[in-house]
Amino acid sequence: MTLTGSTRGSGLILILGAVAFLAGCYSDPNPNHRFVFPGSQAALSPEITGTAPSPAARAGDSFSYLRRGDLITITFSDVPAPGIYPQSINIPDAGIITLPYNVQVQAAGKTTTELERDVRNAYVPKLFVNLTATVRTEKRAFYVDGEVKTPSRLEYIGEMTVLRAISTAGGFTDFANRKKIRLTRAGKTTIHNWYKILEKPALDPLIIPGDRIDVKRKYLW
Repeated sequence: MTLTGSTRGSGLILILGAVAFLAGCYSDPNPNHRFVFPGSQAALSPEITGTAPSPAARAGDSFSYLRRGDLITITFSDVPAPGIYPQSINIPDAGIITLPYNVQVQAAGKTTTELERDVRNAYVPKLFVNLTATVRTEKRAFYVDGEVKTPSRLEYIGEMTVLRAISTAGGFTDFANRKKIRLTRAGKTTIHNWYKILEKPALDPLIIPGDRIDVKRKYLW
């Protein structure tokens, strides 16, 4: 049977009407919803799934943020004579640095740009009409010395423990006293035992930039 043009047109109208009816029966509970195909990049995006990390999480994961132990130098300009001398500071465990005129500013967890802004806000307008702070970071490093095969200053490029640091320095020498591994941080020293750490890895302390590890010598007499 051959369909006439008018018959085909009537059939198309009926199909379109059915589609419109079915679409009208669905009401999206979220009027701002944006349809995406499953498995697409948009479907997996943190903004769509609601799993975007918080600013605090991003700060903890990014190596561009300042951390405790980092050595920073802050210089001041645009202040009246005699001005303020540059300050070289290791960020303490608490993350708060103390500057001239007893000004305290949170440094850990911030970028250098954020810290520059916060230092300025701490001084202006309370103490000065104007002030510009410039923050420079030194390359992150730690030190391994004593009875290791390659005593040296090593660059800190990520999470590091005492035993891993010793391995990075070539491992123990034959004269190493593995029961007396000294970890010095901000003038405070703790003693760690290699044998106990092997039994319980949780005892292997994390180190931070500026830490010094010193493996003592074993005496046989």
